[in-house]
Amino acid sequence: MWESILNFVGRYLSLLIYPPAAVLISAVITWGCIRILPRFGMLDIPHGRHEHAKPTPRGGGIAIVVAFFIVAIVFALENYGVHPKALKILGRFALPSAVIVLTGLLDDRFELSSWIKLFAQIVAGVLVYYLGGGFYTMFNIHFPVYIGLPLTVCWVIGVINAFNLIDGLDGLAAGLACVASVTLTIWGITQGGNPVYAALAMIFCGACLGFLFFNFSPAKIFMGDTGSMFLGLFFAFLCCRYTSRVAAITSLLVPLLAIGVPIFDVFLAIWRRLIRRIGNPEAGGIMEGDHDHLHHRLMKRTGSQSKTALLLYLIMALIGLGTICAVLIKSIFSGAIYIVLLLGVFLAIRLADIEFLDSFGFIVKGVRRPSRRLLLVIVHPLIDYVLISLAYIVSCVWFFSGEKGFSVTYGYLIFCIPLMLILYASGVYRTYWLRAGINRYHLYFKMLILGGFCEFVAIYILERYCHCVFVVADRWRLYGGFVFFFMLVTILVGTERFLVRYLESFGLRSLYLRVQEEEGKAREQHLVLVGGGVACRLFVLNLFCRNNMRLPLVVDGIIDDDPALRRLNVYGFPVLGGTRNLDDLYRKRQFDMLVVTAVLPEESLNRVRDFARKNQVRLGVFYPETHICAPDDLAEELQKLAPPPQPDSEGQL
Repeated sequence: MWESILNFVGRYLSLLIYPPAAVLISAVITWGCIRILPRFGMLDIPHGRHEHAKPTPRGGGIAIVVAFFIVAIVFALENYGVHPKALKILGRFALPSAVIVLTGLLDDRFELSSWIKLFAQIVAGVLVYYLGGGFYTMFNIHFPVYIGLPLTVCWVIGVINAFNLIDGLDGLAAGLACVASVTLTIWGITQGGNPVYAALAMIFCGACLGFLFFNFSPAKIFMGDTGSMFLGLFFAFLCCRYTSRVAAITSLLVPLLAIGVPIFDVFLAIWRRLIRRIGNPEAGGIMEGDHDHLHHRLMKRTGSQSKTALLLYLIMALIGLGTICAVLIKSIFSGAIYIVLLLGVFLAIRLADIEFLDSFGFIVKGVRRPSRRLLLVIVHPLIDYVLISLAYIVSCVWFFSGEKGFSVTYGYLIFCIPLMLILYASGVYRTYWLRAGINRYHLYFKMLILGGFCEFVAIYILERYCHCVFVVADRWRLYGGFVFFFMLVTILVGTERFLVRYLESFGLRSLYLRVQEEEGKAREQHLVLVGGGVACRLFVLNLFCRNNMRLPLVVDGIIDDDPALRRLNVYGFPVLGGTRNLDDLYRKRQFDMLVVTAVLPEESLNRVRDFARKNQVRLGVFYPETHICAPDDLAEELQKLAPPPQPDSEGQL
């Protein structure tokens, strides 16, 4: 044991001298760039979406490039006898780096068009592939050139733009690059792979850290496209080399999640801009910038660039290191990887609120051709088909990748097709899922269980009596794989249906208020609802499900004399007290309107009227049976809240 530990320490201890050297060289060059670059016109003047307040030198990413290659070449030469492939790897990386760095320098000086930069990224991706750094094999499957080349080019373009887009706050891109480098270093060391990649990641981390000293908020210099595109190219290249050797999906997760935050941000940007473009032809395209990136959203909450950067560092470190731990202990506790994935899904839902709201707003508005009804009837079966297929792919990779006798084609026909046919035949897709009742959910999951039972019986019969279909060494692996597939299908479709209801109930409210704020319309009016019964719920649903209102309304809470509701949360709003507490409440919250959503006793109603008259608070009444009754100028606004025709209680069209 001690001998193996000493060998391990001796193998990597000699590499620890190179990162500090990269830090020192990068810091010195960055210090010089701060003084030299402005003389060449490489100065970032504050405008548009920029967060800085004064002109700042840009193009400082050249310090990261120079420091990395200097130290990496020294490492390769000094360790040529031990690691002879180091120079060859650097040579493969150098030419595409030259293309990207030159393009970045020109852009930092002359502001190149996005199409020119995209062309340069395509050239870099082609060079990466043909110089030996692309996707050639994965899961022991060899990719032909017509698959490997497009996959490599798309990957290179995606990662480069991921780091380019995330470089919007002081120190963010450089800090995330440091975290990703540490994660990939740990992964390379723990897997006992080629130490060259681990050494290059350590050196790269040092080069970024030296630049970060001058780039953290308040930044004295920006890396510009020179640095951000080089960061993306490095991680695209390194992750290609890591993923080309993986034989299991768990090993693929680590290099992908090591750069998960930038990848997630670029995915959200494409999603967000595509939805907006489809919904509004006058909106900017996918390549048009906006102010809705992850760092922009978090900074609205934290109010500080430095706090936002540190928070994203922490998120990226937890995701990367958590995935490593989950993969390393999978033989002890296989569920650890699922915990990490669930945490990732939770973060995605929390951080992708704008994209969910934009998508839901697009669905609600619908398109004229096809009609909204037809669109919804088509979309849900398609979503379920994709989710069921995804569950099957994950199950095959996880359980059957080593089973030569398992037919993937037959497995798909038996695992997936019967389930989809039963769901279609049951009529569940004739449900308007935005207004589905609980009985429709019961029917949906009963059909899922029926489909799963039929599939299990079919698998049992085929495995038992038709050996030409499934020839597996371990029949329990076949059954376990099916159970895993069915559980994953249930989780995925259940989550998708939950998101539909969540967005329908709460998403439209946030979407409506955010749109009103962005369009700079009239000052929002705060109102308090009197009565927390069914009519209150109907009022809230109508209030935030109508998008043609002129007056932005915000519900502060609910007033109800029922002591059982005191200090509870009803329909998403706090119960602030009873009608006797109106004066105290008004002193704390200067609301503008009271809307009565219940049939009140005469005493309570008089109390509400007297309060409204005394404090000049507008008063409205919402009764579902008679639609709307409201006095003076509030009547026009509340009339728009009259319930539109809806499907029946079960959501049937």
